[in-house]
Amino acid sequence: MPRYAVYYRKTPTFHEDPSLTRPEVLNEKTHSRVITLAGGDRGLVYSYMQAENWSPNGEARPIIGRLGLHHASMSIGDVLHNLDTDKMWEVASCGWNEVGDTPRGECSTMLKMLQAYSGEEADTRE
Repeated sequence: MPRYAVYYRKTPTFHEDPSLTRPEVLNEKTHSRVITLAGGDRGLVYSYMQAENWSPNGEARPIIGRLGLHHASMSIGDVLHNLDTDKMWEVASCGWNEVGDTPRGECSTMLKMLQAYSGEEADTRE
């Protein structure tokens, strides 16, 4: 049964961050660890971490407040760390971006999909 650490961005931008790195998340420079969960897959954990599911009556408010966070629902820019595989994923506008030890420095998942659909080559320059 996989175990996941859920990290929420300290200052939510609700945008993907191509410069995000694993050390920034693990050292809690950009994100705060909210909870550790067991079971399911990324989609199930994302669904569970929506406020109406894990905090339907505001139960998460003390946790969110203590951590200095501003949102209860997992959103774009938040991170899921599979503790068993040690893979880390950022919530993207469409799907997930893997977070590595160095910045991704490339276009968002949605932009890549649109470029693939249109037949254009992806421009990954910053």
